[in-house]
This record gives sequence, structure tokens and C-alpha cells, in this order.
Amino acid sequence: MRIGEYVNPWDAAFSSLFSAFCGGIFPLGAMFFLPEQIKFVGTIVATAIAVAITGNLSAILGKSDRKSAIVRNVVIGLITVAIHWYVGRMF
Repeated sequence: MRIGEYVNPWDAAFSSLFSAFCGGIFPLGAMFFLPEQIKFVGTIVATAIAVAITGNLSAILGKSDRKSAIVRNVVIGLITVAIHWYVGRMF
């Protein structure tokens, strides 16, 4: 970006909406289509795959190290899954 250029907030909003939708397809599919016996683990694996893909894409678009982006996304994604699971168990 050059000085004076900006990101259109509507473009950013729709980009975030589209990204969240695409990233949620894997875990949602696992929750709906996997057998009950492997649904829990399968959803975690599907989430790890989804965040690995987004880490890879972000590294490609940002022209940065792909391995570190993927590892960072997977670690943060799995921590987020653990937090959500724990909060869900509280209620």
C-alpha cells in the first residue's frame, strides 16, 4: 500500500465473512457427518486442517514463511478449541 491508500471497510467485512464461512466448513462438516464415536476427535482434526489451510494461504498472500504461519495457526486454533470446549463444559 502507498501512503494515502486505504482498505475499504466493506471489502474487509465481506472478506472476513467469506473467510470465516470457508474456514468453518471443515469443522461443521465433521460435526454433521462423522459417526458419533469419532465426532469429537474428528472435529478437532478438521479444525486443525482448516487453520493449517488458512495459515498457508496467509503466508502465500503475505509472502512470508509458510511453515511458521501454519504452525502458528494450528497452535492458536487448537488452544482456541480447548478454551471453547472448556467454557462450553462450564454451562
